[in-house]
Amino acid sequence: MSLGIEYRYSERGPEPEPMSGNVPKPVLVGPPIPLHIINQRQFRIITEFRARMDQAKANAMDKALAAMDALFNKRGPTMENINQKTQIAEAVVTKFEPAGPGIYPGIPGEAYHGGPGLSKSGLDWALVSGQHYHYYQVEGNDQKLTAALREGRILHKVVLEFEDFNSEFVVEPEWPEDAISGAEQMKAIIQAYNDDLEQKPAVEELIQAIEAHNAKLPKPIDAGKSMGEYEAAYEMLPEAFQTLGEDDKRTATALKACIKAHNDSLPKPIKTSGGYQAVLENYALLGIQQAERAAHIHSLPTPLPLNGTKAEMTERIRTFNPDAVLLEEVKEQFMQEAGGREVLTANEYQHALRYREAVLAHPEAAVLLDEGVAESSLYWHHPETKALLKCRPDWMRPDHVLVDLKFVRNASPSGFARDGSAHNYHIQDAHYCDGYETLTGHKPSFVFVAVEKDGPLGRDVFKPILVGVYYYGQEDQRRAIELRDMAVRNVVRWSQDNYWPGHDGMGEIIVPTYQANAERSTLNEDESGFSPTQVPDVEQPLDALPDNLFGSEAA
Repeated sequence: MSLGIEYRYSERGPEPEPMSGNVPKPVLVGPPIPLHIINQRQFRIITEFRARMDQAKANAMDKALAAMDALFNKRGPTMENINQKTQIAEAVVTKFEPAGPGIYPGIPGEAYHGGPGLSKSGLDWALVSGQHYHYYQVEGNDQKLTAALREGRILHKVVLEFEDFNSEFVVEPEWPEDAISGAEQMKAIIQAYNDDLEQKPAVEELIQAIEAHNAKLPKPIDAGKSMGEYEAAYEMLPEAFQTLGEDDKRTATALKACIKAHNDSLPKPIKTSGGYQAVLENYALLGIQQAERAAHIHSLPTPLPLNGTKAEMTERIRTFNPDAVLLEEVKEQFMQEAGGREVLTANEYQHALRYREAVLAHPEAAVLLDEGVAESSLYWHHPETKALLKCRPDWMRPDHVLVDLKFVRNASPSGFARDGSAHNYHIQDAHYCDGYETLTGHKPSFVFVAVEKDGPLGRDVFKPILVGVYYYGQEDQRRAIELRDMAVRNVVRWSQDNYWPGHDGMGEIIVPTYQANAERSTLNEDESGFSPTQVPDVEQPLDALPDNLFGSEAA
């Protein structure tokens, strides 16, 4: 079946204000072409915008919209279009402003949410108070991105747009088992390397060998300090140094010169002072064997330090293991390749696939999702106030059925009804159907596919994933559209008056019935014997309050 409309972009005419860039203008013409085919053929590439949405820059909007316009005017994606994906993705859209009422497929979610128009989520705040609406919608204070919101984004993508999953998400791979991780493991690897090294002898061992050598050297002869000591020392000299005649022996200077010449001819002791290298060089002077050993010791690698930064320890490890795989580097490379996409663990991805299988295994849910378009953006004007309204159905079938996917704690009829009451699902139904009927002329059906979560995404769970399909009746829809209209009128009035009410005024509060009954039961059981203070049943008039309670009277 077909929606009975074709989405075509007309020739350029005068653009309505305000405008930014060449925004495509939607028009509704015939003959009918199935909407899901049009979307898949013409707008698939546009979803590539989402990959870089986190790096949004406002000054890139005109470039991105021009690229979108070039694609929208094609009847189908050509190879040239496909080759432009990267350039288009780099021209990031920060908000989308529609040229006029219409259905806009393929608009990135961030651009939709950042653009103009009253959405159901914004109107929910208006139903709480004007201050709530102003805080979240006017001031733009974002709600905290909870784990539940993140999981909802992931599961919507897996169930409804599985073929486009990789444009927004990437699955974390299994990291190499031998990858080195953390400073402690790095230190342990360096320590193991040091332990395997041939140890250099301690400097004390080298000094001891030198001292043993020095101890074997002939001792110099002490000349003494007197003439008699000089003569005695001279007699101890080898004959080669006793070169003085009889007359010369009586000269102290000549005697000391002979003794000095002898002592100077003796081999000098080898020094043991200095650092390890200096001692090693002196050790090499002991002989040929010692010189060869000293050369071997010098060639041994020095143990590597265990302290320092991760970068320094990485460099040290690479000196003895050039092929070492460091987990931090592998992860950094993975994140570079991921770009701006959100990373899922393998467990999260497998868990998400189980949700997809559960939904598609449900007979009614599978039929509802077998044909249609995901995440189209609808814009129309409120008939009474002319305010711009918008909505974004999860799934839009060509036979005028809107499907919304909800991930809930309890998918039973009663459980989902409670969730629906807490989150105004009936108002979502009415709001979306109003927009669709306004734009297409067809009154749609609105169906919820409720999926019962079995636990946090990626965790081990031990319960089935239940799925239920539900819809609201006409009475709930009629009341919901009245509430929606009231919220729109309030927002328009608050904006005009620049006044955003909270809990204004003063009023009587009443103790809840259950508490009042419990208190009365307690009083009835009282056996203390005291008579309670009697409080008259007659209501006291409010005019008993002082006239000047809120300020003095005017003079």
